[in-house]
Amino acid sequence: MMKIHQAVATALLDHGVNPLFGLMGDANMLYVGDYRELGGRFIPSSHEVSSVGMANAWAQATGRVGVTTVTCGPGIANTFITLVEAVKSSTPVLLMTGDAPLEPTHFQQLDIAAMAAAAGAGYEVVLEPSQAIRTLNRALQRVVSERRPVVFNLPQHMLLLEAGTQEPVTRGLPLSGGHADTGSA
Repeated sequence: MMKIHQAVATALLDHGVNPLFGLMGDANMLYVGDYRELGGRFIPSSHEVSSVGMANAWAQATGRVGVTTVTCGPGIANTFITLVEAVKSSTPVLLMTGDAPLEPTHFQQLDIAAMAAAAGAGYEVVLEPSQAIRTLNRALQRVVSERRPVVFNLPQHMLLLEAGTQEPVTRGLPLSGGHADTGSA
């Protein structure tokens, strides 16, 4: 049976996400590895701020949604400056991350929703494993319809859970005012 990390990697490719920018860590390395094994092109950055910057620049150059992924805690915190820049530019960027492990005293705990709100970005969190792809679909649809970055939070503790029956991928709407090939993420 498929795990959540496998379902998310498959859904990214089904959405047409290629390339995926990012910096790997414990919150994303499972789905990034799967994404690459399935044929997706992962472009690593040397710092999280560069990860969002690359997705932002790519989205502006292509007219497509730029997708990037970083890990929890300091990883997501390091994206703040370029996330604000993408918000101010109204750039369609999806920033994928995941809450730190559930221990309340874990040193990488961060209120990701508050950080996204402070930056002016949208926020979507997977609350139930069975809603992983539905939440990803909604996040990508919001990126396009709101023409702003959205932070997608897939908590780490869900990555190894069974995916079960997931909602099918629903393609986002075309970007308004975008360049050629605006029908895919």
